[in-house]
Amino acid sequence: MIFFNLKISATALYLFLISEACFTPSIRALGQIVDKEISQYIYGGSGPISEIKPVKLNPNALHIYSEPDWQTGKINFYGEANLVNVPLRYDIIRNRLVLQMEDELKILHGRHVRSFEWLLPALNRKIIYMNCGEFMFKDKEITGFLEVLVEGKHSLFCHKVVKIFQGNSSTSLSGSHRKDDIYLIDHYYTMRGGFIVPLPKKKREILDFFGEHEAGINKYIKQNGLLIKRKTGLIKIFEYYNQLPDNQ
Repeated sequence: MIFFNLKISATALYLFLISEACFTPSIRALGQIVDKEISQYIYGGSGPISEIKPVKLNPNALHIYSEPDWQTGKINFYGEANLVNVPLRYDIIRNRLVLQMEDELKILHGRHVRSFEWLLPALNRKIIYMNCGEFMFKDKEITGFLEVLVEGKHSLFCHKVVKIFQGNSSTSLSGSHRKDDIYLIDHYYTMRGGFIVPLPKKKREILDFFGEHEAGINKYIKQNGLLIKRKTGLIKIFEYYNQLPDNQ
């Protein structure tokens, strides 16, 4: 599902490969206060968390985040340590978290994170991202994080992917330029037999996925005017599916 289409020049497109400068980390665990103003704590673990590093983001680099705004949430590391009440954003292209800590920006690569989460009060819903390394995949493995849309016997996940398509070059008095198309696409997955599998993309194939409940699910979709290819529609469908007597 396409969320936006952004046109950029070829120069700006490839600047995102430039690495930002990182410095010696100073974050420590053992429940010490990291930032008194927003009550950030790191629980568990021992010694310095060297994976959290200060950073100067390149303003010309391409950054595409999972959410348009900063979210104050919780980060769960591998082991017992976790970081709470930290403003964060997930950088999809680089598979890392950008954090606001100690009045500066810091980065944490996704390979060190088991999960991260925050609460959306307006929707009364917790947003959870799990590291793909926590799952087994039936076919092709994916990297990064899966957003957990629906928990239960029949779970629903979303994997955000950035696709870049090269555009046509044009020449003007200022030189040669090329505009590229950038898409943020949602791919949906579910779990079967302990393995993560892609959710079919066609409506007919999605309905077939529900087996003996196909007719009931189709009726529910029509009665509630749901769009089966949209995230909000899929969430409601899977929540309803999990509530059926033989699925609990």
